[in-house]
Amino acid sequence: TAGSRHGLPAGPGMAATAAALLPRNRGAWLAALAAVAMVSLVLSVLVARAHRAAAASTAGYRTVQVSGAAAGSAAGFRMKIPAGWQSAQRGPTTAFTSPDGSAVIQVTPAVFHAARAVGEARLLEAVALRRGTFPGYQRITLHAAGFHGRPGAVWQFTWQPASGPRAEVSEWLFRLATQAGPQAYLVQESAPATAWLQDQAAFTTAQGTFQSQP
Repeated sequence: TAGSRHGLPAGPGMAATAAALLPRNRGAWLAALAAVAMVSLVLSVLVARAHRAAAASTAGYRTVQVSGAAAGSAAGFRMKIPAGWQSAQRGPTTAFTSPDGSAVIQVTPAVFHAARAVGEARLLEAVALRRGTFPGYQRITLHAAGFHGRPGAVWQFTWQPASGPRAEVSEWLFRLATQAGPQAYLVQESAPATAWLQDQAAFTTAQGTFQSQP
């Protein structure tokens, strides 16, 4: 027999080939359609649940925006914090405090003196040790860590305030691209060491929603 126009062996038409691939039994064909519909339904339910979970994860939070002008820097920031937390501007630092005053998130647009964020973290640690800023200081970790896909660092430690329980601190250092050019930030989270896990939802939400702000 002659070949096709494109040099392929002649054979049954596309319609006949497709028909051969379909279930010969009508019941099997309907069952296949039902299976596809069920998979689509399950995927739709999972997507809806994911959207509801995302919405629920920030329920009870409010978005705060601090401009670069308010912080005295090229760029400011915005993020979500628990609705009941209070905010106060202390020079370039914006502090957010829990209702009982035990947990604090501080954001400071900064200028890094080291080439990398992890180097800046080591400089801050060295200065704190030299000045005795954190009595009873004990390092937990200090290492490079990405933040929203950008190079950064995390410095975590505990220390003993003059009064009250031992405190745990986690400080994130990173640079973000902004309309005014690269801007470095310090985001410090602090809470009593014994209650550290209780405040993780607030800390994680603040980190996850953090963005630069003109």
